[in-house]
Amino acid sequence: MLHRGDTVQFHNQVNPIRPKGKWRRGIGRKETSRPAGGPIRNIMTRILQIAFWLAVGLAFTMATLPHPPDLPVPASDKAQHMMAFATLALIGSLAYRGLPRLALVIGLAAFGALIEVMQMVPALHRDAEFLDVVADSAAILIVTVLIAAVRCLLASRRRPWSKESET
Repeated sequence: MLHRGDTVQFHNQVNPIRPKGKWRRGIGRKETSRPAGGPIRNIMTRILQIAFWLAVGLAFTMATLPHPPDLPVPASDKAQHMMAFATLALIGSLAYRGLPRLALVIGLAAFGALIEVMQMVPALHRDAEFLDVVADSAAILIVTVLIAAVRCLLASRRRPWSKESET
């Protein structure tokens, strides 16, 4: 049985047992919320975060305008939804690297559902469709899986002990 003051081995780190009520949020994570990587990466992260929220605002505005302007590229309604949410997923994944992927997927899918609920307002003269939420979610999942795959590939190339280097 572990008692206060004992230590435990966890992922090659020795962590003292904390008394009840003293657990800090995010055990094993850095205490700071700033991204690692120096000042340039911090600036790029901040720019991407601003771009993400501007894109969210633009998507919401375009989706709730009674008569939105036509896009320069002719595309179906579902393709427009997929392009918008693929862009949001891409920028969101880059801007919030520390955020769990599932949280981003659920958040963006909920945002897509919110847009469809807002389009049910009669004064907007818009049509809400369940398939729009499906298209949004599909685009979010595709982009998130692709980004995860690229990150895994890049991480395996940085490790000198990967299996590819042994052959």
